[in-house]
Amino acid sequence: MCTAHFNEFCDRCTMERCQLFAFSLLAFITIADSSDPNSFKKSVTGYRGEDITLDCKLLTGHLIQVDWHWTSGNNNVKTKIALNDPQIGPIFYDSPLKEKLVFSDDSSLTIKNVEMNDTGTYTCVMTTFPSGSFERDITLTVLDPPQSSGVIIRIVISVLLLIITMTTITYVFIARKRTT
Repeated sequence: MCTAHFNEFCDRCTMERCQLFAFSLLAFITIADSSDPNSFKKSVTGYRGEDITLDCKLLTGHLIQVDWHWTSGNNNVKTKIALNDPQIGPIFYDSPLKEKLVFSDDSSLTIKNVEMNDTGTYTCVMTTFPSGSFERDITLTVLDPPQSSGVIIRIVISVLLLIITMTTITYVFIARKRTT
């Protein structure tokens, strides 16, 4: 159906107009897809001590710069934490995160060795040409690392050994008391 309308349109116009229409349609579809916040993770969960990457990728177009902002989970103050400009390189602003931030090639942001107080909302603002700016929020939740099964097994064995030891001591104590 769509192809029939496209072919009918192209039959009525010059080849240049047809190519321009096809290119414009393709550009619109690509730009609409690249700005769709549903195509990226809206929330990320990580464990204390891990490196966490927050994705912010431009699928098409010319990237002018990427700004990153952070709203701490403790307050509602939005802090500008980083800027990546292909012409001048990355800039990391004074913030509690400054020494922990690294940009990847696609302007995604990695936070090294996350801590509980890194929890919050991170906003990526991509400025492109000719499409303008696109903004998206990513909520980062940082959790304590889960206990490994080895630690849990050691705790259970220690408790069992303690119970056995206490039972043995109690038995020996009672047995001695009966013999005297």
